[in-house]
Amino acid sequence: MKLSILDQSIMPYGETPENTLAWTGEYARIAEELGYHRFWVSEHHGTKHIAGSAPEVLIAHLAARTTRMKIGSGAVLLPHYSAFKVAEVFEVLASLYKDRIDLGLGRAPGAMPNVTRALHEGGSRNAARYPGQLKELLTFLSPEGNKYEGLYDYAPVTPRAEVKPAVWILGSSRDSAKTAAENGLPFCFAHFINPDEGFQAADYYHEHFQPSDICPAPYFMLAVWALAAESEQQAEEWRAVGDYVSSVTAKGLGLLGIPSYEMIKDVTYMDEEKDMFQKNRYHNAVGTTDQVEEKLKWLEKAYGAEEIMTVGFTPSFEEKAASMRRIANRFKISSRQV
Repeated sequence: MKLSILDQSIMPYGETPENTLAWTGEYARIAEELGYHRFWVSEHHGTKHIAGSAPEVLIAHLAARTTRMKIGSGAVLLPHYSAFKVAEVFEVLASLYKDRIDLGLGRAPGAMPNVTRALHEGGSRNAARYPGQLKELLTFLSPEGNKYEGLYDYAPVTPRAEVKPAVWILGSSRDSAKTAAENGLPFCFAHFINPDEGFQAADYYHEHFQPSDICPAPYFMLAVWALAAESEQQAEEWRAVGDYVSSVTAKGLGLLGIPSYEMIKDVTYMDEEKDMFQKNRYHNAVGTTDQVEEKLKWLEKAYGAEEIMTVGFTPSFEEKAASMRRIANRFKISSRQV
């Protein structure tokens, strides 16, 4: 199994953004040491417990701290930006780090409406432009790199990297699968966000994929919430913390950080919330190392995935690093480094 990591730079309770981002850098270093294939960082805005709002900045930092592993965005939320500017930023990154840069793209807002308005200087976000923006971006990153259907007389992207960033689509719906398939791009499905639509999205992508110079055959990666604990007790504590965070975020309430199990162990929930927790636990891969191995192998086979990308938080930085090590050691990925 080819394994990768998506890190959201989530803060444990009482920690600072500075420490959180420093640990994202440490996770990337550890991930490369363990043999993970790629390491992506996400884009969230206006969220107090998430420090990762600028993946393009973090990518430069992480690529400088590593030497082999592919580093990328999961994802740059394209409707917030101009395709031209995104192309420029990633041409710079590719000029610095050659074939190690992944440009994962998404259309979600990644923020509450008030923050989205601030991102657009009081205006509205036009997600309907996303397919057109993607075509513009692919044109800007092409060898010609200057024109999209006559909209621009001459707009050269500089610098022109010798090796282009690898463009990906990251999404949680069949619409995203359609976008990836029609444009001949590798696709990462966010199973941890919307598992209910996963098999439909995977089937559509494989059945309708149009080969391209970028990706001559379909390539499907599955992003799964996965954490390997040292014991069933620790796994249950992590699940309980995850339940609490799901409850708070579902209500639109803010978090200051990921709490410890002791902080939330006496919280009570409505029956509807308990149903949501059971569903989450079924779809996620949080448990002992044996349980995680079994679940990830099942998902890999069920989806026909070429790669599994793990994502998840724990109440402390050290616990997450330990989970990364357990998963890597169980799948022996360090012996397959390239």
